[in-house]
Amino acid sequence: MAYTIAAYTYCSTNFDRLVRGMRAAGFRHIGLGFSPKYMPKMLADMNDADIAALQKELASFDLTPICVCCGSNMLAADGLEKLLPLIEKANKLGVKIFDTGSISYANKTPEQIAADRKTFATNIRKAGDYAAKFGITVCLETHGGMTGTGTFCLEAMRAIAHPNVKLAYDPANLCYYEGVPADDRLDEIMPYIGHTHFKDHRGPKLNPDFPAIGEGQVGYERLIPRIKKGGYRGPWTLERAVGSTDDERDVSLVKAYQLLKRLLEG
Repeated sequence: MAYTIAAYTYCSTNFDRLVRGMRAAGFRHIGLGFSPKYMPKMLADMNDADIAALQKELASFDLTPICVCCGSNMLAADGLEKLLPLIEKANKLGVKIFDTGSISYANKTPEQIAADRKTFATNIRKAGDYAAKFGITVCLETHGGMTGTGTFCLEAMRAIAHPNVKLAYDPANLCYYEGVPADDRLDEIMPYIGHTHFKDHRGPKLNPDFPAIGEGQVGYERLIPRIKKGGYRGPWTLERAVGSTDDERDVSLVKAYQLLKRLLEG
């Protein structure tokens, strides 16, 4: 089968140079991470003309957007109201994956966690209902808190129980945020994975060492075949390109693309 290998705009703060580097490395699909550090304009501020201009620019580099990442505080009174227009704009960009976060458990009592989980699940289900109108899946990144470990991910998916709300599986984040193995309960969460984010990690919990993919402790040589065997059919998306200069990141993109291609097609 043909595999969709993508890279996120989080690979560089220089958007114009990134798309050139991606094209040269072999990527044909891009994930749009709407953070001020990585994109020239935020999705919430974009009108139809802005969206058309972005699509035209990406097309000039033969890059097809496959997902967006942005969000809203689902615990806030207006959180859902702010999220729904972002999903609609994602649809206008032509993507079918909308990555966002869940909620933090930090410095909260068990009672507060339970209340926040209930609020979040209620609101994200409504977002899933809205996303379903466009054929979009909302994917919650494994980014600590409610989706920080395999166990927490299972609890979240069972509590939300919506076909258009799944996980954006970032194995390195399980190591970094919670100090659990990258494949923590992987076989059990596999049916809930709607997207993948790939970077690597070295060291204990909260150690900010993110080497090039394949050079850390995640173990992609073992992990990717397991994900393939588990039935995942979505995009395989690089989240980080190492290097302190554009030239170094260009080299990192080439190496990452070649590694993903070899592991997926070999």
